[in-house]
Amino acid sequence: MAQREAVKKYSLMDAFTDKKMWLLTVTYFCQNVSGYGLVFFLPLIVKGLGVSTDWIGLVSALPYLCAFVGMIAWGFHSDLTGERLWHVGGALLLCSFGLGICIVIGVDHPGITMVALCLAATGQMCIAPVFWSIPSAMLTGAAAAGGLAMINAVGNLGGWLGPSVYGMVKDATGSTNLGLLCLALAPIIGTISLVIAGHDRRLERMKDR
Repeated sequence: MAQREAVKKYSLMDAFTDKKMWLLTVTYFCQNVSGYGLVFFLPLIVKGLGVSTDWIGLVSALPYLCAFVGMIAWGFHSDLTGERLWHVGGALLLCSFGLGICIVIGVDHPGITMVALCLAATGQMCIAPVFWSIPSAMLTGAAAAGGLAMINAVGNLGGWLGPSVYGMVKDATGSTNLGLLCLALAPIIGTISLVIAGHDRRLERMKDR
């Protein structure tokens, strides 16, 4: 703890007002927009690919089976290298890339679209486990309790916005592609916010004392 505080010591007030904390909050907010939007509407997307009702649940589970394997490998590699920023940014962009392929390919090629959904879900599920290593390495004591709570509380509002926007866009236009476009843009915004915030890699080499 002393080593981390030597780099920069955050007070509880700093955790609520620091620019970097709010940029990280935006990143977490954006990943929740895409994450919850994908979770809520994945069965509907799968149904649109021509999958029968009896098989929608099983087929919808495939992307998350891939994500389960990818999440473990992604987190292990991040811990092994001590690199956080680009592991989170890469996961965000992978999610956006997968959703983007779904938009371009559409329902005419269900096999390719399912592969794209697997990529999107894998990227999405790889974000949060590595993301929390960044603010956790920066904050100590009361600042950690308050700062992490703020990021989580405000960021979780994205879990409401994502499904709401997707549903409204789909109802208004009748197009799943425009709804997916909204979800795909969120991780890109989150990546930009994350890169601006940055991360001091020295913190990853410091042990709590």
